Amino acid sequence: NTPPFRPVNNVTVFDVFEHCEALQRAGRIRWMAFDRPGTSTTSPHDTNVIWSISDSRLNGMTDKEKWAAVRESVAQSVWFHGFQTRIKHTIGLAAQSEPGREIRLVCIQGGPITELEQEYMTKIVLDSR
Repeated sequence: NTPPFRPVNNVTVFDVFEHCEALQRAGRIRWMAFDRPGTSTTSPHDTNVIWSISDSRLNGMTDKEKWAAVRESVAQSVWFHGFQTRIKHTIGLAAQSEPGREIRLVCIQGGPITELEQEYMTKIVLDSR
């Protein structure tokens, strides 16, 4: 297999989603729940969500303010509600299919959206019980 590196704007980047899918195919990861931008989980109700710190509506803000604005906007999105629901469902499936087995959740490091996911993960786990 080719490594999960690909060029983006003349820079080679690591595609973490592709890498996780490869680990799952190899049997190293049993369960995965994640999403990519622009998938079928996109809601028409999220047209005004600020998904990126490069959004022109954030012009004039500091980087810290931009990150906070993205996190706040995404937290109110239909997509984020679905993300939380999907994680809870995956935890439930894993627990039911292998009772007593340890379940490990892994959050990736990234931008404001992955930070939001990390911030909510403890609550998501507690709510899945």
